[in-house]
Amino acid sequence: MQHAGALPPSGSGPRPAGGLRRLLPFLLFAAFAGGTALLIGRNATPTLFLAHYDSLRLAVASHPLASMLGYVIVYAIAVALSIPGSLLLTVVGGLLFGWLPGGAAAVVAATTGGVAMFMLARTTLGRYMSERGGPRLHALLKGLRDDALNYLLFLRIVPVFPFWLVNIAAGVVGMRLHQFLLATVIGIIPGTLAFASAGAALDGVVIAQKAALDACMASGRADCRFELALSNVLTPGVLGALAALGLMALVPVAMKRWRMLVPAKSPVPPENCP
Repeated sequence: MQHAGALPPSGSGPRPAGGLRRLLPFLLFAAFAGGTALLIGRNATPTLFLAHYDSLRLAVASHPLASMLGYVIVYAIAVALSIPGSLLLTVVGGLLFGWLPGGAAAVVAATTGGVAMFMLARTTLGRYMSERGGPRLHALLKGLRDDALNYLLFLRIVPVFPFWLVNIAAGVVGMRLHQFLLATVIGIIPGTLAFASAGAALDGVVIAQKAALDACMASGRADCRFELALSNVLTPGVLGALAALGLMALVPVAMKRWRMLVPAKSPVPPENCP
């Protein structure tokens, strides 16, 4: 019989759950991400936005700062949780706040959400998050290891890979935070302002779509929905400008590769004079 106050036998007490503690941040993040994604995915639809378009415009006019803060928070959460729709949110920002204020708010929100995922990828969560990337992540890691700043700048200007995947790759490869911030802010400004400008010009299109949706719902039809094609935003001019900017960002990388491939010429020894 064990006497009171005696120590329990070795190995019978609770053991430190090291593995569980390491997984706890990931589990908490996954639970929060899943709940938020489910909430946003079920409620944030274009039809819902159009149905409340007048109310949103009134809220922006009455409380501009509070409305913009709410927009930034929603946008940042969507980016941090890899919820699709950042392009639509950028267009909506330009539509509600104007091209310059809306574009600036979208840059702040996208950068904030990107930094949140970047910092998570630098922790023990990195290897779990990187499993979502697959072979595409390995291609990103190679490019970032070769020339992190210029390569990330190119990927921000021309989104060849998903935004969330680039954030994870930059964190996994160990990129410095100031480099990530610099390349992200500079790289997303052209595209963000372009899409915000397109959104600011869509006011007439949205009003027409809202009238069509109201008429459809008044007729009693059950298949009424809001359709806004991305062709109204992704014009050839916008795509061409983004591609040109992206090629400019690759110039330093190309020059570096060229210097590595072309061997330096050995100096020719001077001939002996007679």
